Amino acid sequence: MKGYTVCPFIPPCHEYKLSLFDWIRYRDNLRPTKDRENYPYVNAEFNFQLTLPGSWKDFTADTVEMSSNFGSGSILFRVPTTSTTWTDEYGNDGYATVMRIYIFNSSYWDTLQSEEGPKPGFLGKNGDLVYAYSFWQDTPEDWRNKGFTSQEIVSTFKFLQ
Repeated sequence: MKGYTVCPFIPPCHEYKLSLFDWIRYRDNLRPTKDRENYPYVNAEFNFQLTLPGSWKDFTADTVEMSSNFGSGSILFRVPTTSTTWTDEYGNDGYATVMRIYIFNSSYWDTLQSEEGPKPGFLGKNGDLVYAYSFWQDTPEDWRNKGFTSQEIVSTFKFLQ
């Protein structure tokens, strides 16, 4: 499992694969401030970015590999929670998985669309890969009034140049 984290305060941001110039630009211009409630998440490995709400401070983003028959992987976005009744999907206390971005092969995506049952939402297609998403179905108590919607986040998704 390979993690990607935004590290706005302590260089060098080696986990995030930023150059020093990009890190300084991020630090000075893009991190949340009193006037800026949101901040970008960039994933160079899977070639996309999106904007996350400031309430996701201290989030983690972990890449989980999938079988090569399905796609390249998925990214789990976890946020800290104080809920004593909540664990993430791996049984870890203190974090809840708020969103997952899937990177599927096009052929698997087509198969998935023909099946019955809930399906992830479509984000975009880049080459033979389809990017999709899902959000948590149940929310920890301390996250019920954080004031963000999934559509706000999804609408910011774009591929890197």
